[in-house]
Amino acid sequence: MLSLDPVNLICIIINILVLFFLVKIFLFKPIDKMMAAREELLKKQFDEAEATRQKADELKAAYQASLDKAQEESEEIIAKAKTKAQKEYDSIIKSADEDASKLIEKAQEKIAAEKAETMRNMKSEIAVMVMGATAKIMEQSFDKEKNQQFYDEFLAEAGEESV
Repeated sequence: MLSLDPVNLICIIINILVLFFLVKIFLFKPIDKMMAAREELLKKQFDEAEATRQKADELKAAYQASLDKAQEESEEIIAKAKTKAQKEYDSIIKSADEDASKLIEKAQEKIAAEKAETMRNMKSEIAVMVMGATAKIMEQSFDKEKNQQFYDEFLAEAGEESV
């Protein structure tokens, strides 16, 4: 059986204590150091990840600001282009209106000049006809039949000359 001898018991207790201190020194301390190092590495990786996330957020904000600025600039450029195009359109329309007005005015002046020339020509032709008619009337007698014949001849000659 198992007997408990006090010397044996003390030796067992001393052996257990020595074994405990040896295990603590050679096993638990390296494991604690390894766990501390692992904890420090994880903490460092989490800090780096947080810093990277913050940097990514800052870059995202800068990118968004740049994108917003580019959008504003493009809208400004489009607005300026529209304004310029409208001014050019108005200028072209105004120029075309002025050109059309000048052409109409010249055409009206030409028509008026041609009308005046035609009226002068007609007056001179009418004067020649009247002179001829007057000469014929003076040569002939004044009976009603001859006046009607003379009138018909005058109208026939006027019709032929106007054609």
